[in-house]
Amino acid sequence: LIGQAIDEFKKFSQAQGRDYVIMVTVGDHGWQLGEQGIEAKFSPWNTSNQGIIVVADSRAERFPKGVVYSDFVEYVDIAPTLLAASGLDVKTSKPQLDGVDLAEVIRNPELTRDYVIGELNAIIGPRAYLRSKDFAFSMRVRKENGFPGKGYAPGENIYWAYDASNQELEMGLYDLRCDANEQNNI
Repeated sequence: LIGQAIDEFKKFSQAQGRDYVIMVTVGDHGWQLGEQGIEAKFSPWNTSNQGIIVVADSRAERFPKGVVYSDFVEYVDIAPTLLAASGLDVKTSKPQLDGVDLAEVIRNPELTRDYVIGELNAIIGPRAYLRSKDFAFSMRVRKENGFPGKGYAPGENIYWAYDASNQELEMGLYDLRCDANEQNNI
C-alpha cells in the first residue's frame, strides 16, 4: 500500500504541476532476537537503533537519485528536511529546530555527525544513550520504570542519576572498534 500511495501522490502532484518531496521512514526499534541475552526491542543497542529513511523529490535536485547515505541521522531531522523543502529557511527560523535539513547533508559530506543521542523508556527502563562510530554508551536515568505520567510524573526525580551509584545507573560502554556486536561491556 505504501507504493500505491506514493504512486498516487506522484500522479496528483504531476496533474497539479507541483514539485514534490516524498519521505518514507521505517523505524520500529528493531528486535533483539537473543542478542544481549534478550528478546525485546526499544533498547540502546545497535540492533534497536537502525532505521531507514527513503527520500525522493520530483526533480532529483534536493535528493539525487541513487544516493545512499549511511552515516548518522536522527528523527529530529525529518521536520527541518520537510520544512526546508517547502521553502522555509530552517537555519534562521525561530524557534530554532534541533535537527538538520538532510538535503544539505546529502550534498555536503562535511556535515556528518560525530554521534547521535537519544532517550528511550521501555522494556529495560528509562535510559539515555550516546552512540558514535567508535563507542556506544548508555545509562539508566530514572530509578522507576514506566512512562512519564504512569511510572512517575513528568520531571519527577530528574536529577536522580547525579547521586545514583554506578550499580543503580546500570551503565553500558562498548568499544565498537573491537566489539561491533556489543558483547563486552567495558
